[in-house]
Amino acid sequence: MKNEGKPGIDRRHLLKGSLALGLASLLTPRVLWANDSPAITLPFERGRRPLVAFPQKRPLMVMTTRPPQLETPFHIFNEDIFTPNDAFFVRWHLANIP
Repeated sequence: MKNEGKPGIDRRHLLKGSLALGLASLLTPRVLWANDSPAITLPFERGRRPLVAFPQKRPLMVMTTRPPQLETPFHIFNEDIFTPNDAFFVRWHLANIP
């Protein structure tokens, strides 16, 4: 029996769609900040910070993911007097996030 004349979706299509969505979520790749990603440990409680390399940047510490806020790791400050451009912090204030 078809759902003729009634707007919306029937239960079978809803269940099939939710099952497909659940299976797709199991097949997606691991998130960027997973436990096996490179990280740096800072000298305080809960000081483990993941490292992420954005385009044209070297690996930086992730503070927040939405919007992206990346900090320069402390060991880079020992390299030179000036912070290199590819190691400078990232603050993202635009609407379209990469």
